[in-house]
Amino acid sequence: MTETGYIVPDASSSPHFIKKRSPLLEFVIGIWKNGKGKVGMIIYAVMIGIAIFGRLLAPYSPTDVNFPAFQPPSLAHLLGTNYVGEDVFSEFLYGTGVSLTVGFVVAFATMVIGTIAGISAGFLGKVTDDVIMRTVDVLLVIPGFPLLVILSA
Repeated sequence: MTETGYIVPDASSSPHFIKKRSPLLEFVIGIWKNGKGKVGMIIYAVMIGIAIFGRLLAPYSPTDVNFPAFQPPSLAHLLGTNYVGEDVFSEFLYGTGVSLTVGFVVAFATMVIGTIAGISAGFLGKVTDDVIMRTVDVLLVIPGFPLLVILSA
């Protein structure tokens, strides 16, 4: 073969072969670059860590009533004891997992119900769409209505 004198670029350096980041990674990087987002992400990661490892970190069982009631915070009881004599720090560590689990389950159920309602409104249209939209409007007003009543009094 004869050489033509042309330099042929490597195909791997072509912009068509550059791997793009996943949308999830782009989202996380975007949050991490934001100062408030970084703080929120760290708090959320700590809460998830407490939820996962809380039972291992708890110094006592949350139902142990072997301690004096209303003890102030100390090295033995980091957050003190409650009116029954249970260690508040241990209750916090155990309760975090339950709270996050309930939050995730409710968020998932809300997503499923909202998706079904949105698809139904879109496909069935007209009267069904109007009924679903007015129902959603009423449900969106309910959380703010008591606050409105309190502020107007």
